[in-house]
Amino acid sequence: MNQKGIFDVTRKSIYWMIAGIVITLVVLGFMMTLSSYKSKLISLPEGLRGEFIALRFTNIGECFAYQNEGQTESGTIDLSKFNIEGMQRCYPVTEDEPVSAVRLTLKNKNINSEDIIVQSANFKGGSTYDLKKRVKVYSDNDIYLTDLLIEVYNG
Repeated sequence: MNQKGIFDVTRKSIYWMIAGIVITLVVLGFMMTLSSYKSKLISLPEGLRGEFIALRFTNIGECFAYQNEGQTESGTIDLSKFNIEGMQRCYPVTEDEPVSAVRLTLKNKNINSEDIIVQSANFKGGSTYDLKKRVKVYSDNDIYLTDLLIEVYNG
């Protein structure tokens, strides 16, 4: 092999070495872009889980929703159901299945009365996020508007 042939082989091997590095970097960059796009695509907004939990408590007759002649009134809480037994029936907590801890605080309409607090068995205090929802409350054949504070802890 002459001088020109050796120089040609060396030049081609350097070219392919640099091209291999560049191609590898481009492929890795493309994979990282797709990965970040996928994670953004499937991420949920922070308050959405609390909103779903709130819908569960205020819209299901077996939970705290008011039922009139078999008809469930969406967004209306029956005060007679708003207690610990209702929480355990509606939102059971087991050791096998970790669920979010929840505390519900119903702002009482009466001036002399305290707020009514119901929490799940696994609620230890603190919250990941809070949600305040305006609800109707059925009590003693009367319906009034008040606030429901939902504290959710994903511990």
